[in-house]
Amino acid sequence: MRNGLWIWLVAIVLLSACSSTEWVHPYKPKRLLNDEYTSCEREVYKEFLATSTGQFTTYVQAQRIDACLRQRGWVQRDTQ
Repeated sequence: MRNGLWIWLVAIVLLSACSSTEWVHPYKPKRLLNDEYTSCEREVYKEFLATSTGQFTTYVQAQRIDACLRQRGWVQRDTQ
């Protein structure tokens, strides 16, 4: 079970490395993003364990992590 977590985590990191956006928060420093992201990952993973329906793909997991970050006030901004 734990290996599955690492596989989708690596996939998310690889996919996000190709993007041209960054997460920013209006009043929290960027250094807190990693802690917030990890916390959201844990919430999403707990949700996955509680509601495992087979429809919880890597894409769905990434979308739910993004939604969690947005609920905490983080927004994605284009980098230039």
